[in-house]
Amino acid sequence: MVSKVEGITGVVERITYQNEETGYGVVKVRVKGFSELITFTGKFVSINVGTVIEAKGNFTINKKFGRQFSIIEYKENLPASINGIEKYLGSGSIEGIGAKFAKQIVKEFRNETINIIKNNPIQFLICIRTYYLLIHLIF
Repeated sequence: MVSKVEGITGVVERITYQNEETGYGVVKVRVKGFSELITFTGKFVSINVGTVIEAKGNFTINKKFGRQFSIIEYKENLPASINGIEKYLGSGSIEGIGAKFAKQIVKEFRNETINIIKNNPIQFLICIRTYYLLIHLIF
């Protein structure tokens, strides 16, 4: 059963499967108005947890996995919420930044985190250096 094409926007919460060769992926997305995560399937160039995704596609019923949103096209946006930024940074989208470090960065810069990383890299690097020094002094 295939429904009409519609647009859905949400935040990527989990990447269930991703094939690097073909681009095919299965991601779980939190969508406003739905109580459960929605499974998105399709070809993703690259996708990260915490990313805001605007997708066009349709709902299908998979015999094994149930209801899924099969994407036709999508657009990624950087997260705007503090929680989304933290998940995005902690997902491995920036090499060397894990969940713990992402939490510290977002604690420091709050909603301005993405803006500072993009537009004021010196301030961002000072933060990283300070964090690195603190970790090595403590341990």
